[in-house]
Amino acid sequence: MPFPSSALFLGACIPVRLGLVYLTQTVSLPHLFWLGWIFIAIALAFLILFFGNLRLNAAEAGGTTWWAPYRLLFGMLYLTAGLYAVVANRIAWIPLAMETGLGIGLFMRQRLSQQMAQLHA
Repeated sequence: MPFPSSALFLGACIPVRLGLVYLTQTVSLPHLFWLGWIFIAIALAFLILFFGNLRLNAAEAGGTTWWAPYRLLFGMLYLTAGLYAVVANRIAWIPLAMETGLGIGLFMRQRLSQQMAQLHA
């Protein structure tokens, strides 16, 4: 049986995202520079997936990558965080926190939508 997507999202994805927000606020400025390049790489991955219309069958989501339409926004938020971090601006945590909040909100909306569909089926 595949790992439930909600457990993976809430138990791994969200803690990692929150850890990145915290790390961005606390690392030394030289480390923030390198962290910024990691965020830029993550942004590029999101943008490649979005513009290439790739990886639309996510096993961790039960087969459907329902968040694919939002990859552009996720990518732009990571790119913004990366650029702030590369220039040693500590507000890089803000777009990361926004991305995390957006992810949680979209996840909750998706779960509610699925539950409502099951009730009406």
